Amino acid sequence: MDPRLARTREAALNAAAELLADGGLPQLTYQNVSRAAGVGRTTLYRHWPTTPDLVLDLLQTFRMPSFEWIDGDLNARLLHNVELQRSKLLDPEYSAVYRTIQSVALDQRVRNALVTINKERVQSVVMVLKPDYDLTGRSADVTDIFALINGPFIQMTTFTGSSSERLTNAVVQSVLAYLKETTTSPDAGGTAQERR
Repeated sequence: MDPRLARTREAALNAAAELLADGGLPQLTYQNVSRAAGVGRTTLYRHWPTTPDLVLDLLQTFRMPSFEWIDGDLNARLLHNVELQRSKLLDPEYSAVYRTIQSVALDQRVRNALVTINKERVQSVVMVLKPDYDLTGRSADVTDIFALINGPFIQMTTFTGSSSERLTNAVVQSVLAYLKETTTSPDAGGTAQERR
C-alpha cells in the first residue's frame, strides 16, 4: 500500500475512533471525520462509501485481542485473559468502537465481519480452555463465553468508564460456572447432561 494512502487511512480511522469516544455514533459523520483527520470528504467516501463500511474498518483496526496461553491452572489462565479483554475495553477508543458495533450489529455485513474477525479469537479460547474443557466445534459456547466476559465490561465502561477487580473475579467465576454447567471436564466423566 502506498505510504500516503496508509497514513490517510490511519488518520481517518484514528479520528473516527476519537469521535466515537467523545460523542458516540452521532458524531461519526464524514464532515467531522474529515475535519478531525485533516483529509477531504471525497477521500473518505472513496475509502468508505457508507458509515457501516467505516465501522467495519474500525472493527478490523480495533480488534479485541485473542486469548493467550500462560502457564498455570484454568483459573489463572482465565484471569489473565479476562484482564487482557478488560484492559482493551477500558481504552476509550476500543470501548467506543465496540459500543458502536453493538448499535450496527443488525447490518448483515457487520455480522459477517464479526464472524470472520472472531474466528481466530474463537480458536484462541478453545486452545486456552482445552486442557480442562474441550470446546472444539462448539462456537455457540465460545460466543456465550465472550458475552460473559465482554458484556459486563462494556456495560461498566459505558456507564462509569472503569471496572473493578471484584468484577474481574466475578466474571472469571461466571465463566467457570458456565463451563461446569455446559461442558465436559476430562476429570468429570460423561457430559454435563449425563451428570444431571
